[in-house]
Amino acid sequence: MAAGKWRTGPGRALRPRTGLRWRARVATASLRPLPDFVIIGAMRAGTTSLYEYLNAEPRIRPAERKEIHYFDLQRHRPVEWYRAHFPLALPWRKRRWLAGEATPYLLFDPTAPERVTAALPSSSRFVALLRDPVERAFSHWRGAVRLGVEPLSLAEAAAAEPGRLEAARLAAKGQDPHTLKEFRHMTYLARGEYVEQLERWIAAAGRSRLLIVQSERLFREPAAVVREVVQWLGASPRASDDATFTVFNPGHEEHMPEDTRQLLARHFAPFNERLYALLGTRYDWTAPAE
Repeated sequence: MAAGKWRTGPGRALRPRTGLRWRARVATASLRPLPDFVIIGAMRAGTTSLYEYLNAEPRIRPAERKEIHYFDLQRHRPVEWYRAHFPLALPWRKRRWLAGEATPYLLFDPTAPERVTAALPSSSRFVALLRDPVERAFSHWRGAVRLGVEPLSLAEAAAAEPGRLEAARLAAKGQDPHTLKEFRHMTYLARGEYVEQLERWIAAAGRSRLLIVQSERLFREPAAVVREVVQWLGASPRASDDATFTVFNPGHEEHMPEDTRQLLARHFAPFNERLYALLGTRYDWTAPAE
Protein backbone atom coordinates (compact mmCIF):
# COMPACT_ATOMS: atom_id res chain seq x y z
CA MET A 1 0.00 0.00 0.00
CA ALA A 2 1.39 3.36 -0.93
CA ALA A 3 1.96 5.58 2.07
CA GLY A 4 -0.26 8.66 1.87
CA LYS A 5 0.03 11.88 3.80
CA TRP A 6 -2.50 10.65 6.36
CA ARG A 7 -0.79 7.33 7.05
CA THR A 8 0.21 6.64 10.62
CA GLY A 9 1.97 3.65 12.10
CA PRO A 10 1.59 1.76 15.34
CA GLY A 11 4.91 3.13 16.52
CA ARG A 12 3.35 6.59 16.73
CA ALA A 13 1.53 5.48 19.88
CA LEU A 14 4.84 5.50 21.73
CA ARG A 15 5.55 9.18 21.13
CA PRO A 16 4.87 11.50 24.09
CA ARG A 17 2.01 13.95 23.73
CA THR A 18 4.02 17.09 24.50
CA GLY A 19 5.44 20.10 22.72
CA LEU A 20 4.04 23.01 20.74
CA ARG A 21 2.48 20.83 18.07
CA TRP A 22 0.45 18.83 20.57
CA ARG A 23 -0.59 21.94 22.50
CA ALA A 24 -1.81 23.44 19.23
CA ARG A 25 -3.91 20.33 18.57
CA VAL A 26 -5.48 20.57 22.02
CA ALA A 27 -6.14 24.29 21.57
CA THR A 28 -8.05 23.55 18.35
CA ALA A 29 -9.88 20.52 19.74
CA SER A 30 -13.29 22.12 19.25
CA LEU A 31 -12.59 22.22 15.50
CA ARG A 32 -11.80 18.50 15.39
CA PRO A 33 -14.58 15.90 15.02
CA LEU A 34 -15.19 12.91 17.18
CA PRO A 35 -14.60 9.75 15.13
CA ASP A 36 -17.12 8.60 12.57
CA PHE A 37 -15.91 5.05 13.10
CA VAL A 38 -13.80 3.00 15.50
CA ILE A 39 -12.15 -0.36 14.86
CA ILE A 40 -12.81 -2.03 18.22
CA GLY A 41 -10.91 -5.33 17.88
CA ALA A 42 -10.08 -8.08 18.16
CA MET A 43 -6.42 -8.00 19.12
CA ARG A 44 -4.16 -9.93 16.70
CA ALA A 45 -7.00 -10.16 14.20
CA GLY A 46 -5.76 -7.76 11.50
CA THR A 47 -6.79 -4.46 13.05
CA THR A 48 -3.51 -2.72 12.22
CA SER A 49 -3.69 -3.85 8.59
CA LEU A 50 -7.32 -2.78 8.17
CA TYR A 51 -6.59 0.56 9.80
CA GLU A 52 -3.68 1.22 7.47
CA TYR A 53 -5.66 0.13 4.41
CA LEU A 54 -8.49 2.49 5.33
CA ASN A 55 -6.05 5.34 5.89
CA ALA A 56 -5.03 5.13 2.22
CA GLU A 57 -8.61 5.67 1.08
CA PRO A 58 -9.26 9.19 -0.27
CA ARG A 59 -12.35 9.84 1.89
CA ILE A 60 -10.87 8.69 5.19
CA ARG A 61 -8.50 10.51 7.51
CA PRO A 62 -7.16 8.67 10.55
CA ALA A 63 -6.40 9.72 14.07
CA GLU A 64 -2.98 11.13 14.88
CA ARG A 65 -2.00 7.69 16.15
CA LYS A 66 -3.42 4.18 16.39
CA GLU A 67 -4.69 2.93 19.76
CA ILE A 68 -5.59 6.16 21.53
CA HIS A 69 -7.07 4.17 24.45
CA TYR A 70 -9.28 7.09 25.48
CA PHE A 71 -12.07 4.79 26.62
CA ASP A 72 -9.90 2.48 28.73
CA LEU A 73 -6.39 3.47 29.87
CA GLN A 74 -6.92 7.19 29.21
CA ARG A 75 -10.52 7.48 30.40
CA HIS A 76 -9.51 10.12 32.98
CA ARG A 77 -8.60 12.55 30.19
CA PRO A 78 -10.97 15.33 29.07
CA VAL A 79 -12.74 14.92 25.75
CA GLU A 80 -10.60 17.73 24.32
CA TRP A 81 -7.59 15.43 24.69
CA TYR A 82 -9.40 12.81 22.61
CA ARG A 83 -10.55 15.27 19.93
CA ALA A 84 -7.00 16.57 19.60
CA HIS A 85 -6.04 13.30 17.91
CA PHE A 86 -8.29 13.92 14.90
CA PRO A 87 -7.88 16.17 11.83
CA LEU A 88 -9.18 19.72 11.66
CA ALA A 89 -12.65 20.22 10.20
CA LEU A 90 -12.97 23.92 9.41
CA PRO A 91 -16.54 25.09 10.08
CA TRP A 92 -16.84 27.12 6.87
CA ARG A 93 -16.03 24.10 4.71
CA LYS A 94 -18.25 21.08 4.24
CA ARG A 95 -16.51 17.99 5.57
CA ARG A 96 -16.22 15.39 2.81
CA TRP A 97 -14.14 12.87 4.73
CA LEU A 98 -14.56 10.49 7.66
CA ALA A 99 -12.41 10.38 10.77
CA GLY A 100 -11.59 7.09 12.43
CA GLU A 101 -9.42 5.36 14.97
CA ALA A 102 -8.56 1.83 16.08
CA THR A 103 -8.24 0.61 19.66
CA PRO A 104 -8.52 -3.20 19.64
CA TYR A 105 -8.97 -3.49 23.41
CA LEU A 106 -12.48 -2.01 23.19
CA LEU A 107 -14.08 -5.25 22.02
CA PHE A 108 -12.79 -7.12 25.05
CA ASP A 109 -13.22 -4.50 27.79
CA PRO A 110 -16.71 -5.21 29.23
CA THR A 111 -17.30 -1.61 30.32
CA ALA A 112 -16.19 0.01 27.05
CA PRO A 113 -19.41 -0.28 24.97
CA GLU A 114 -21.44 1.90 27.34
CA ARG A 115 -18.68 4.51 27.65
CA VAL A 116 -18.03 4.65 23.91
CA THR A 117 -21.66 4.92 22.83
CA ALA A 118 -22.39 7.54 25.50
CA ALA A 119 -19.50 9.73 24.32
CA LEU A 120 -19.76 9.42 20.52
CA PRO A 121 -22.52 10.62 18.20
CA SER A 122 -25.31 8.16 17.40
CA SER A 123 -24.05 8.15 13.80
CA SER A 124 -20.67 6.67 14.78
CA ARG A 125 -20.03 3.13 13.58
CA PHE A 126 -17.91 0.26 14.84
CA VAL A 127 -15.91 -2.44 13.06
CA ALA A 128 -15.02 -5.76 14.70
CA LEU A 129 -12.55 -8.19 13.13
CA LEU A 130 -12.96 -11.81 14.24
CA ARG A 131 -10.13 -14.26 13.68
CA ASP A 132 -10.16 -18.00 14.31
CA PRO A 133 -9.76 -17.85 18.12
CA VAL A 134 -7.27 -20.73 18.08
CA GLU A 135 -4.96 -18.85 15.70
CA ARG A 136 -5.63 -15.57 17.50
CA ALA A 137 -4.62 -17.10 20.85
CA PHE A 138 -1.41 -18.50 19.35
CA SER A 139 -0.49 -15.14 17.82
CA HIS A 140 -1.32 -13.35 21.08
CA TRP A 141 0.84 -15.76 23.08
CA ARG A 142 3.80 -15.37 20.73
CA GLY A 143 3.56 -11.60 21.14
CA ALA A 144 3.47 -11.89 24.92
CA VAL A 145 6.55 -14.11 24.83
CA ARG A 146 8.39 -11.57 22.68
CA LEU A 147 7.44 -8.82 25.13
CA GLY A 148 8.89 -10.86 27.95
CA VAL A 149 5.63 -11.02 29.95
CA GLU A 150 4.86 -14.72 29.33
CA PRO A 151 7.23 -17.43 30.62
CA LEU A 152 4.84 -20.36 30.06
CA SER A 153 4.00 -22.45 27.02
CA LEU A 154 0.63 -21.69 25.44
CA ALA A 155 -0.92 -24.84 26.88
CA GLU A 156 0.40 -23.98 30.33
CA ALA A 157 -0.71 -20.35 30.00
CA ALA A 158 -4.22 -21.42 28.93
CA ALA A 159 -4.49 -23.66 31.98
CA ALA A 160 -3.21 -20.87 34.23
CA GLU A 161 -5.43 -18.15 32.75
CA PRO A 162 -8.51 -18.49 35.00
CA GLY A 163 -6.38 -18.42 38.14
CA ARG A 164 -4.31 -15.51 36.89
CA LEU A 165 -7.38 -13.42 36.12
CA GLU A 166 -9.04 -14.19 39.43
CA ALA A 167 -5.86 -13.25 41.30
CA ALA A 168 -5.71 -9.99 39.31
CA ARG A 169 -9.32 -9.20 40.24
CA LEU A 170 -8.57 -9.74 43.92
CA ALA A 171 -5.38 -7.67 43.72
CA ALA A 172 -7.10 -4.79 41.90
CA LYS A 173 -8.68 -3.53 45.18
CA GLY A 174 -11.22 -1.28 43.50
CA GLN A 175 -9.16 -0.58 40.40
CA ASP A 176 -10.56 -1.81 37.10
CA PRO A 177 -8.76 -5.16 36.65
CA HIS A 178 -8.92 -4.77 32.87
CA THR A 179 -6.15 -2.18 33.14
CA LEU A 180 -3.79 -4.75 34.68
CA LYS A 181 -1.09 -6.77 32.92
CA GLU A 182 -2.92 -10.08 33.31
CA PHE A 183 -5.98 -8.85 31.40
CA ARG A 184 -4.06 -6.89 28.79
CA HIS A 185 -1.40 -9.48 27.97
CA MET A 186 -2.48 -12.92 29.26
CA THR A 187 -6.08 -13.31 28.08
CA TYR A 188 -5.43 -15.87 25.35
CA LEU A 189 -8.74 -17.66 25.92
CA ALA A 190 -10.98 -14.85 27.15
CA ARG A 191 -10.36 -12.59 24.17
CA GLY A 192 -11.38 -15.32 21.75
CA GLU A 193 -14.75 -15.90 23.43
CA TYR A 194 -16.29 -13.40 21.03
CA VAL A 195 -20.00 -14.02 21.47
CA GLU A 196 -20.44 -12.29 24.83
CA GLN A 197 -18.25 -9.38 23.72
CA LEU A 198 -20.40 -8.83 20.64
CA GLU A 199 -23.60 -9.17 22.64
CA ARG A 200 -22.46 -6.30 24.85
CA TRP A 201 -21.70 -4.12 21.84
CA ILE A 202 -25.00 -4.95 20.15
CA ALA A 203 -26.86 -4.12 23.36
CA ALA A 204 -25.07 -0.76 23.65
CA ALA A 205 -24.86 0.35 20.01
CA GLY A 206 -27.41 -1.71 18.08
CA ARG A 207 -26.64 -4.28 15.42
CA SER A 208 -26.91 -1.80 12.54
CA ARG A 209 -23.93 0.23 13.80
CA LEU A 210 -21.65 -2.80 14.08
CA LEU A 211 -19.85 -4.33 11.09
CA ILE A 212 -18.35 -7.77 11.72
CA VAL A 213 -15.54 -8.85 9.38
CA GLN A 214 -13.98 -12.29 9.34
CA SER A 215 -10.22 -11.75 9.56
CA GLU A 216 -9.38 -14.67 7.27
CA ARG A 217 -11.34 -13.00 4.49
CA LEU A 218 -9.41 -9.75 5.01
CA PHE A 219 -6.18 -11.74 4.74
CA ARG A 220 -7.35 -13.50 1.53
CA GLU A 221 -8.97 -10.60 -0.36
CA PRO A 222 -8.06 -7.28 1.25
CA ALA A 223 -9.13 -5.08 -1.67
CA ALA A 224 -12.67 -6.45 -1.70
CA VAL A 225 -13.03 -6.25 2.08
CA VAL A 226 -11.69 -2.69 2.27
CA ARG A 227 -14.08 -1.62 -0.48
CA GLU A 228 -17.01 -3.13 1.42
CA VAL A 229 -15.97 -1.50 4.70
CA VAL A 230 -15.57 1.93 3.08
CA GLN A 231 -18.98 1.66 1.44
CA TRP A 232 -20.58 0.53 4.71
CA LEU A 233 -19.09 3.58 6.39
CA GLY A 234 -20.84 5.74 3.81
CA ALA A 235 -17.81 6.87 1.84
CA SER A 236 -16.75 6.32 -1.75
CA PRO A 237 -13.90 3.81 -2.13
CA ARG A 238 -10.99 4.39 -4.47
CA ALA A 239 -11.90 3.92 -8.12
CA SER A 240 -9.34 1.19 -8.79
CA ASP A 241 -7.84 -1.77 -6.94
CA ASP A 242 -4.25 -1.05 -8.00
CA ALA A 243 -3.03 -0.57 -4.43
CA THR A 244 -0.75 -3.18 -2.92
CA PHE A 245 -1.76 -4.55 0.47
CA THR A 246 1.06 -5.25 2.89
CA VAL A 247 0.31 -7.12 6.10
CA PHE A 248 1.13 -4.82 9.00
CA ASN A 249 2.24 -6.22 12.36
CA PRO A 250 2.61 -9.78 10.96
CA GLY A 251 3.27 -12.83 13.08
CA HIS A 252 6.32 -15.06 12.73
CA GLU A 253 6.26 -18.45 11.07
CA GLU A 254 5.93 -21.02 13.80
CA HIS A 255 3.85 -24.16 14.12
CA MET A 256 1.47 -24.75 16.98
CA PRO A 257 1.77 -28.20 18.59
CA GLU A 258 -1.20 -30.32 17.55
CA ASP A 259 -2.15 -31.20 21.12
CA THR A 260 -2.27 -27.49 21.97
CA ARG A 261 -4.37 -26.80 18.88
CA GLN A 262 -6.87 -29.44 19.92
CA LEU A 263 -6.95 -28.19 23.50
CA LEU A 264 -7.82 -24.70 22.28
CA ALA A 265 -10.31 -25.99 19.70
CA ARG A 266 -12.20 -27.88 22.41
CA HIS A 267 -12.30 -24.81 24.61
CA PHE A 268 -13.57 -22.48 21.91
CA ALA A 269 -16.06 -24.88 20.27
CA PRO A 270 -19.11 -23.99 22.43
CA PHE A 271 -18.37 -20.27 22.21
CA ASN A 272 -18.07 -20.51 18.43
CA GLU A 273 -21.42 -22.32 18.17
CA ARG A 274 -23.09 -19.54 20.12
CA LEU A 275 -21.34 -16.97 17.90
CA TYR A 276 -22.58 -18.67 14.71
CA ALA A 277 -26.11 -18.65 16.10
CA LEU A 278 -25.83 -14.94 16.91
CA LEU A 279 -24.47 -14.04 13.46
CA GLY A 280 -26.53 -16.50 11.44
CA THR A 281 -23.44 -17.77 9.65
CA ARG A 282 -20.57 -20.20 10.18
CA TYR A 283 -16.85 -19.63 9.78
CA ASP A 284 -14.34 -22.25 8.67
CA TRP A 285 -12.43 -22.07 11.93
CA THR A 286 -10.53 -24.82 13.72
CA ALA A 287 -12.87 -27.51 15.04
CA PRO A 288 -11.88 -30.17 17.58
CA ALA A 289 -11.07 -33.57 16.13
CA GLU A 290 -13.82 -36.13 16.55
